[in-house]
Amino acid sequence: AGGNLIKSWFDEGLIPGGPNYNLMDSLFKDGLAAFIVNGIWATPSYRDTGIDYAILPFSEITFDDGTTPRPFVGVQGFMINSKSSSKLEATEFVVNYIGSFDGQYGMFLGERRGTARADVFSFIEADAGPELYDVLQFSKSASVGTPMPNVPEMASVWGAMADALGLVINGQDTVENAFNSAVEKIKTTIGN
Repeated sequence: AGGNLIKSWFDEGLIPGGPNYNLMDSLFKDGLAAFIVNGIWATPSYRDTGIDYAILPFSEITFDDGTTPRPFVGVQGFMINSKSSSKLEATEFVVNYIGSFDGQYGMFLGERRGTARADVFSFIEADAGPELYDVLQFSKSASVGTPMPNVPEMASVWGAMADALGLVINGQDTVENAFNSAVEKIKTTIGN
């Protein structure tokens, strides 16, 4: 159903051919795209551009069968390189700063992403202005999401899906056949 809907948008000229992230982002910023599916990382640039936007969380979308979309949800983490000559300093930084109030609030200020610390969230809530709206709306989407698997096999998922969408959008295959073939490619790749 999603594939048919996306194809209809291309067929009706609602989405230009050859879409990619930069084109999508530019069209939205220039007022030439009615909506965009993106993440919280993009909202500071939209705000800076002066766009009066609203966020519709996936949690507020209901399909005809009563289900709700379940987006992949990712988290950011920090790793220490085992070959680093500064492992002790890196460990000190990660353990004693990244998880601290100052570290978490600093990351919020830098990228306007959510935080796992309740005290940082409360501080943001008291004084964040429009940034809090973004965090709350994206948190609602994350609440119905599925944790994105952190495995190399996910590359096969993205590749097969991109190939299937390309075939459908360019009229080289049916939605059903392209997506079924994508599933088989993914299963084969992961099975190997």
